[in-house]
Amino acid sequence: MRSSDAWVGDVEASPDTFNMAFRGQRIVAAALALTVSKFGMGSTAEQRLLFAGCSAGSRGAMFTIDYLPAMLHDLGVPTANLQVQGMFDSPMWVDVEPITGEDGPIVPLQEQTQAILELVNATGRLGPTCQVAFPPAEWWKCLYGQYRLPFVETPYAMNAAQFDKFQLPYNEGGNPPYNAAGLAYASNFQDAVRSALAPLPTSEQPGSAVYSAACFHHCVTQEPSYWAIHVYNVSFRDLTAAWYFQNDAPLKYVEQCDGFKCGTCRSHRKHPGAPPDPRPKPPRAPAPPDPFAIWSPPPPVTLAAGSILPRVRSTSTVSATAAKHRADVMRWVVLFAVLLGVLTGYTFISRRTRRLRAIPTPGWSEGTEGMPLIPNRGGVGRGGGAASAAVSSFRSDTRYAKPPGSGGAALSVPDEMVRGPLPAPTAPAGRPLGRSPSAGRYTGRR
Repeated sequence: MRSSDAWVGDVEASPDTFNMAFRGQRIVAAALALTVSKFGMGSTAEQRLLFAGCSAGSRGAMFTIDYLPAMLHDLGVPTANLQVQGMFDSPMWVDVEPITGEDGPIVPLQEQTQAILELVNATGRLGPTCQVAFPPAEWWKCLYGQYRLPFVETPYAMNAAQFDKFQLPYNEGGNPPYNAAGLAYASNFQDAVRSALAPLPTSEQPGSAVYSAACFHHCVTQEPSYWAIHVYNVSFRDLTAAWYFQNDAPLKYVEQCDGFKCGTCRSHRKHPGAPPDPRPKPPRAPAPPDPFAIWSPPPPVTLAAGSILPRVRSTSTVSATAAKHRADVMRWVVLFAVLLGVLTGYTFISRRTRRLRAIPTPGWSEGTEGMPLIPNRGGVGRGGGAASAAVSSFRSDTRYAKPPGSGGAALSVPDEMVRGPLPAPTAPAGRPLGRSPSAGRYTGRR
């Protein structure tokens, strides 16, 4: 069962459907309604809807696309506002009976399509003109690419490989390399594809395009093959671009060569072990006109009077704006650097001020009678010759020697008191140096 069946079915779950419900028709309708209501599709004039798919998805798009205008009209979208187009990548199934494989008979795709028609109730997507063209017993053909494509009324661009990488291995019962019988079957398959494409696009499809390379591939829009495979130097990308942007149609590029994978299939490597084709390749048929020979860029968009065009800045305007932006950035950088310098200086001065406040105010220590005065500089002196001489004189004075028998040494002065030169003692301003009321002691009066 292929995934495209979900696009065309409308039936409840039951034992006859293996307890599966198929609501593809309602899902597509709901998706369109959401696109119209939420994104405004078709709300303005000159809009386009490209309804596309690959493989089974392209088959589902092929069956559904002709019903879209009526569905959109029911959603309130004016027909003149929205142009619908289709791109079908590998939708072609040709009516060729499979051969018996190693595992037994292969169920033909034709029989599978007949069963699907009843299983999912796909009668709502058979197409009015196709349904009339075949009797009820053959309505399954309206779900089969070879028979349905001539009845598609919406403009489309279609790709169909002459050695389809899905159907050919399915009908052959295996992948290449093929023996002589397999290569003969592949040649017949190629003839059937080209015969099915011969009437396409029909006279009723003036806006459609057909592309077919003699290659072994499937779904080129999902691979580099979209650009790499060429038919007369034209890729499927080239054809769809000319068809969609230039409205060049009808376009038809069908490669004319005989032999398995005889085309320009540069995007696919040769299958390991594939035998070479002993037959010489016949001369190629004359190439159709190049769709890009008259290529020109799309015309500029024209709006109605009074419409406001989107603002487009010129290169000079963009350059001036960039220069102004750079100047603004530089000004902010300089301002930030200045603020950072001020903050750093303020922090340094604040810390220095707090440190100065923590240092005691220089004063004058009271000295013992007869001992030179030693300034108090935070408890630490700076030694020198004068200080050393004063301390030595003090230590040698017998008046300050320790009494005999005391068991101790004479009074000593710590070395840190004499580490640096000390200035001559002077009294603070306004306070003369004199004796204190106590016996034999000098003091610095404050």
